[in-house]
Amino acid sequence: MHSEFLKKRAKEFFLFAKRSFEEGFYNLSVFHAEQACQLFLKYLLYLKAGDYPKTHLLTILMKELRKAYEKEEIERFIRERSIELQALESAYLSSRCLGKEYDKNEAEALILFAEKLIIFLEKISNEKLL
Repeated sequence: MHSEFLKKRAKEFFLFAKRSFEEGFYNLSVFHAEQACQLFLKYLLYLKAGDYPKTHLLTILMKELRKAYEKEEIERFIRERSIELQALESAYLSSRCLGKEYDKNEAEALILFAEKLIIFLEKISNEKLL
């Protein structure tokens, strides 16, 4: 089933984010962290709405999740964590194509935020990923 594929890949990407970080591959670690969040969001949207936007933008996916789940805490999370969301969202392109080099501190901060986002998503959806 397509939704289970998304969930499985999200979990794998998160594990790869941590492994890449431990091995000093900071660009890959942030890319993998972003992918984990993106695919978990798409999984949750697919479960709730039967589809998801064909975008890689975490901010759009979060806003769609807010509509689908109708939970105020999603809106609050978006508002309070917009800078972190945008930084993780930027990692999708900048870690692969734009020549941005992430250092250890940046990568660690983005992976920690990705984990917080996933835990938040697990809480509001009652779906376990990690």
